[in-house]
Amino acid sequence: MSQRFFLTVKQKGYHPIVSPKNSELRFITLERIVLVDEEDHKEDSEGQEVELTILGGRCNINVSESLKWENLGSRPNVFEGRATAAYIPRETSYCVKANGSVDILKVMAPTNQKTKAFLVRPEDVKVRSVGALNWRRDVFTLIGQESPSTRLIVGETLNPPGCWSSYPPHKHDIDNPPYEAKLEEVYFFLMQPANGFGVQILYTDSGAKLSSSEAYVIRNESVVVIPGGYHPVVAAPGYRLYYFWALAGERKDFTYSDDPQHRWLKSVEPIVGILRP
Repeated sequence: MSQRFFLTVKQKGYHPIVSPKNSELRFITLERIVLVDEEDHKEDSEGQEVELTILGGRCNINVSESLKWENLGSRPNVFEGRATAAYIPRETSYCVKANGSVDILKVMAPTNQKTKAFLVRPEDVKVRSVGALNWRRDVFTLIGQESPSTRLIVGETLNPPGCWSSYPPHKHDIDNPPYEAKLEEVYFFLMQPANGFGVQILYTDSGAKLSSSEAYVIRNESVVVIPGGYHPVVAAPGYRLYYFWALAGERKDFTYSDDPQHRWLKSVEPIVGILRP
């Protein structure tokens, strides 16, 4: 089995994190760009579609010398505001230049289709409060099913201390339309305070008949690759947990299946939803 858990450290410059070269991923590549003192980073997307999420700081992004987005980014960090994100189509050159400093996650997926570049501003982010009690969390969709990307679906989740997400557990590892689509996924975690931790669980099947199970202690800047199976995550009491998530597959179809052993929780959410921890 290939490596699924990665520890990263924030460092100045451009840093690959996970890709099909070092994991079970087939489509997703995740990288990080940290620029300071007006530095810039230039690339060509080649055969990939690219999404850039600003974790914190400000920057300018020029696309193919004809499209300029200036002074992007409105939050100092992921716990203080909604994201700004940029989508770059395949076969497109672009340049990111820091306005002071900027921290960016870059996610890519191969595509044969060329669409148009677009920007997601904080007011464009779709926000949902999901779950109830100690499985309540806030979900922020940056690139959704309806967005003009070809494969990528991207967003962020914030767990309050002690709360679960991706819960009830769900999966998307079988191509069974219209009930489930096969999508791989990657999570990038940050904690507040930074010395906090959480737990990521990966398992297949359900209940007492587990065919496989894994658990990882996730800390600040951990990354988990999710090739398939159910994948709930929980924040330790006393610590807020953030994770960036990106999905991709043969088809762009975010259809998933809940674990039948735990699906009943969704039916009680409207009843207990007013009782928040």
